[in-house]
Amino acid sequence: MISYNEDVNRKALIEEVINENEIINLAYRALELIETIGWDIPKACEQVAGEYICSFSLFLPNYEDYAFLYFIKLSEILEEKVKEIKEKEN
Repeated sequence: MISYNEDVNRKALIEEVINENEIINLAYRALELIETIGWDIPKACEQVAGEYICSFSLFLPNYEDYAFLYFIKLSEILEEKVKEIKEKEN
């Protein structure tokens, strides 16, 4: 089980490696999937996070050990960002 501090550290690491502008771009990509395909927010965010993590793997520290955790944490960050964008649009 991951402790709260480890979870926060992974989020900080992802936000350090993947800048805010890139996260916003990924969130808009997830929104495109939601609007065009009709996916729900979690599914769209998981799809975008998975694609990004695979393409970005060389730059993530300890990728082999933490790929799934990076994926989960990026998905969560994207979900928050997508919800934030949708709220601003309404």
